[in-house]
Amino acid sequence: MPVQLPPSGQGAPRLGDAWSSAVDTRPAPPTSPSSSTSTSAVPDSGGLRARRAPLPGDAKASAPPRGAMLPSTSDAGASPPKPLRGHDLPTFPSRTASLPEQQLKANEGLREKIDLGMFPYQRIAQGNYQPNDAFATAVADKVWTSSERASRPGSKGLLPSSQVERPAGTLVDTSSGLVGSLLVNDKTQDIGIVFGGTTAGRVAGSPARLALGNLEMALPQWTANAKTALGRPTKSHDQARRIVSAVKELQQTPQFSHLANYSVSTLGHSKGGGEAASSGLANYSLKSPVEVTGLSSAPLNDRQLREFAKLGIDVANAEQHVNVYSVKLDVVPNLGNLLRGVGATAVGTEHFFSAGPLADPLTRHVKSDQIIKAALDRQDDAIRHAAG
Repeated sequence: MPVQLPPSGQGAPRLGDAWSSAVDTRPAPPTSPSSSTSTSAVPDSGGLRARRAPLPGDAKASAPPRGAMLPSTSDAGASPPKPLRGHDLPTFPSRTASLPEQQLKANEGLREKIDLGMFPYQRIAQGNYQPNDAFATAVADKVWTSSERASRPGSKGLLPSSQVERPAGTLVDTSSGLVGSLLVNDKTQDIGIVFGGTTAGRVAGSPARLALGNLEMALPQWTANAKTALGRPTKSHDQARRIVSAVKELQQTPQFSHLANYSVSTLGHSKGGGEAASSGLANYSLKSPVEVTGLSSAPLNDRQLREFAKLGIDVANAEQHVNVYSVKLDVVPNLGNLLRGVGATAVGTEHFFSAGPLADPLTRHVKSDQIIKAALDRQDDAIRHAAG
């Protein structure tokens, strides 16, 4: 007998949390029998946006980009939809699972993705994903030219592994602020490309150690954040897209033929979540889509999505492979709403979790992985209890 998935938080939600889950709560408009629009939402899914059928041929180039949408207030006389709260939005796989064992398995899979998404900060591999230095080196050779590498200590560019603490398949560019790690999961046959957020860099460790040890990354990383929100090109996002493209190319070479049939996924936290989304969308194809997992992701900009559409990418379909997991009242993933006036937009399907009354905004962002995993633990306990 199917078990209804319980809330991830306890007690009644606070009034101040209501705005944080406003994304994607607008019900899909009614469609006529001849309409090509479809939706994957289930009745308790939280109102996922309607998804169009793939567009034929050149029509893709004119497809309007889609990002986060707030509920419309323009319908006269219509009652505004009640915003769903973080504890009503469990993980997407759990929402679609019908049996307790499937729900528990989905939550366990999300835990592994969360741990992987935080890898660039501490660079300690957990679970089945393991760093691949040879693959990372080959990717670096395709993406960075000799002039873009740091030729001596103190110079800007891609650092040699000897200058990176616990390099573990990680590429660090002090000029652009990009931090990317390549890990391979031979059990699920997946290549995980993980992008670090602000404070990630040559030094790994605790949040305080990251902030102090990677000060050289602060300016390029915050510059990239600001330019991305305003829709201006950034070197780190371009490098992230080229990394994913290089991975797909290298899969077809004799040296890495054993990875030829592996899927490719991108992950990241904060700034890295935005880079994971943009690189995944830019390298989307119907045959081999890139699965994107964001943690408290920074937003993209409508201008970026329009550029992808001009390249023939079906952005609406690509977004179906983007899932972002955040903590309520964490301001970073909500910047797509707060900065809509300059074109900033959240992409994909967003899932919010409750942090409890004592968590301050900084804790909600910096420790979002721990907060979300604690919520998943509560879900698991309730599932087991309900199943008997």
